[in-house]
Amino acid sequence: MGRRKDFESQDYIKDCIKRFYEKIRVDENGCWLWIGCTNEKYGCLRFKNTNIYAHRFCFEYIRKEKIGDKFVCHTCDRPLCVNPDHLFLGTHNDNMTDATSKRRHAYGEKHYQKKIREDDIKEICKLVKCGLSQTEISKIFDIEQTNISAIVLEKNWKYSDREKYDIDILIRCMIMIFGELKTYQLLSLYEKIKE
Repeated sequence: MGRRKDFESQDYIKDCIKRFYEKIRVDENGCWLWIGCTNEKYGCLRFKNTNIYAHRFCFEYIRKEKIGDKFVCHTCDRPLCVNPDHLFLGTHNDNMTDATSKRRHAYGEKHYQKKIREDDIKEICKLVKCGLSQTEISKIFDIEQTNISAIVLEKNWKYSDREKYDIDILIRCMIMIFGELKTYQLLSLYEKIKE
C-alpha cells in the first residue's frame, strides 16, 4: 500500500508549483497561457486530490494571496491566462460589471432571448419620438410594453447605435400622425406653455 501524501507539506506545494510552471507558454502579450488540461474554458490542475482552476491556484500559491469566496478575474480577458499580474480578486458583481464594460457578454442581437433587431430599436425610438404610446409600439413589435420602456430608458439595448432626432424630424413625425393643422396647434400650445 502506497504512502498517503501530506497535502499541507512544503514539498507537496513546491511540487505542484513546479508542475504549474511546466504547463504555461508565455505569448507576445505577456499572457501565461495554460497548455495543460482544461474544462474547454479554464485551465485545470490536480491539487490536493481534486481538480482546481489553474488561475485560482496561481493567485493563491504563486501570488500568495488568499481567495476565500471571491472570484479570480482576468484583466486580459483570456480565460487560459494564468499570469499573476493579469489576475485580480472580485465579487460576482465585479466580474459581471467587468464583462459588461468590455462587452464580453451576449447583448442585443447576439443575446439568445432576443426578439428584435438593431434596426427595430431605431424604429422604436423613432415611433416614441413621434408620439406613439409604448403600448401601441409594443403591439407593433409583439413584445411587452415594459421592454419598450426599458429600451427608451436605455436599460436594455444600451449599445444600440441610436439615432438622435432634431426638431424638424419630430415635426414631420407629428404631421404624419396628427396632420398639419393639429401639429400647428400643438406647436403653438407648446410655445405658449414655454413662455
